[in-house]
Amino acid sequence: MDLSELLKYLLPSLIVLACTYLTIRQFLTREEQKQRLELAMANQKVITPLRLAAFERIILFLERINPGNLLVRVQSPGMSVKEFHKALITTIRAEYEHNMSQQIYLSDESWDAVKTAKESIVELINIASQRMTDENTALDLSRYILQMMTQSEQNPVQDSIEKVKEEIAEIFK
Repeated sequence: MDLSELLKYLLPSLIVLACTYLTIRQFLTREEQKQRLELAMANQKVITPLRLAAFERIILFLERINPGNLLVRVQSPGMSVKEFHKALITTIRAEYEHNMSQQIYLSDESWDAVKTAKESIVELINIASQRMTDENTALDLSRYILQMMTQSEQNPVQDSIEKVKEEIAEIFK
């Protein structure tokens, strides 16, 4: 048996083997991609509701620290300015700490906007409180905080809510 005889049998076998290998490899690659896609879709079915719940909680947090809502909810008759100031800051911090875990579902930009809103409201309350005297009441502090909010060109809470809403809209594009 010479080399040409051997090649007559070996070459077609090698061609069939190579075609079979390529076909099987392509099939397995497609199956792997299909499984990855199915897994990603299954994950989305679980994660999307969790993310939406987190967005809802963050919007609720922002609404709760909005001075118009916060002042009415925290103020009690007979509170001094110092007591009221302390209660406002304590309430904001407690709300924030309660919702900190939601940051894993938000983008860094949205979470930064939430933190900025919280810090801006705390700063506003601190500034307003420093401008009060011992003769002022908690109601005076409330009025002054609301006055400062209306005079401000920016509303950090509303800006943060808009940022979160933009992120929600991106999910459903």
